[in-house]
Amino acid sequence: MKRIAAWLGSASTAPLTPRQVAYMIEQGRLPTFRMGAIICSTPAMLDEHFRRLADENVSRSEQPEITGEGEGGEGSV
Repeated sequence: MKRIAAWLGSASTAPLTPRQVAYMIEQGRLPTFRMGAIICSTPAMLDEHFRRLADENVSRSEQPEITGEGEGGEGSV
């Protein structure tokens, strides 16, 4: 977990602690696998995971905003 935390924090001004990484893993928020008792991940797995999250966020921000005003009456898009 120390190495995952170090990799995740390498480009950050506020690096993650191993405990924060452990919590994210417990919540299923980071891609990992086990080799015996050791929790592992790879830079490629983490890169892909965060690339997918970024793509999802971009897709959501490009969707039209739903408002209660407009031509079509209340609740139109």
